[in-house]
Order: sequence, then C-alpha cells, then structure tokens
Amino acid sequence: STTEPKRWVNRQDTKSAKSEAFRDSPAAPSSIRRSRLVYGISFLAIIVVGLPTRLVPEFLPSFMVSHVGDALWAMAIFFGLGWWKQAAPTRRLILVALVITWGIEFSQFIQTDWLNQLRQVKLFALILGFTFLPSDLLMYTLGILVAALIERTFLLQAYRPGFASW
Repeated sequence: STTEPKRWVNRQDTKSAKSEAFRDSPAAPSSIRRSRLVYGISFLAIIVVGLPTRLVPEFLPSFMVSHVGDALWAMAIFFGLGWWKQAAPTRRLILVALVITWGIEFSQFIQTDWLNQLRQVKLFALILGFTFLPSDLLMYTLGILVAALIERTFLLQAYRPGFASW
C-alpha cells in the first residue's frame, strides 16, 4: 500500500498570507484615513465649548463645571490624537487617550514646588489640574468613549461596512 507523503506547510508562508489578507481587509489600520481638517476643527470646537467651564464657571451649572468640562477635555485629547495619527485604529486612540488623561490625573498626586509653580500658569493649570478626583477618571473615560462613538457614527462613515476598525 502506498501512502501519501506528509505535506508540511511552511509557517512563514501562512503568516505572510494572513498578513496580506489582513492588510487588504477593512480591519487593517491603513484603511482608516482621518481628515486632518475635520479632526482639527473637532479639536478646536471642543476646546471652544469646554473653555467656559474653566474660565467663567460662575455662569454655568455646577454639574457642567465639575464634570462636563473633564469629559470635553478628554474628547479634545481623542480628536487631537486622531488629527496626529490619521491611520491609527480607533482602539489605539482610545487607549492612548485614556493613558494620557488618566496619567495627568494621577500626576496630581505629585505636589513638588516646580510643578505647583507650573500649575500657576493658566494654560498649564487647564492641562494639569490641581487635585486628584476619582470622578474625573470616569468623566475622562466617558468623554473618550463619546468621542469614539462620534467618530464611528459621523466621521468615519466613508469606511463602512461594519466599522471593523474598532
């Protein structure tokens, strides 16, 4: 009786075929092309909407001042990252935005003289904040997720079907 010789598959060939298939699929990071103009405008619009929560808080409801401004700040980070890294997968933007916002929030535990002096400058105070609040972490997360939802629903519509970039 004759038996067929075993056929060995070169793992490298399989990997390269899978990577080629992925590269051409809608899930490939290169399939996302964010418009710098749209993301730049989104970034600036969110800053314009959010600045009153820090510059004129006495004219706004307390919930907006204490929570909505934090969510808007996190959304601005997400859209700024989308402007900077046009082809990055949305998941990566979410993760990096969370690392940045949460990292800055946890940095508020650091109260050195030079850092506190830096926080006295209005721009750095807006970016770095003063006091750690756990509720800020929740608002950052919600803001980033809302920004990703806005991206998925409105900004990446040209990349349907399925929004595989998540």
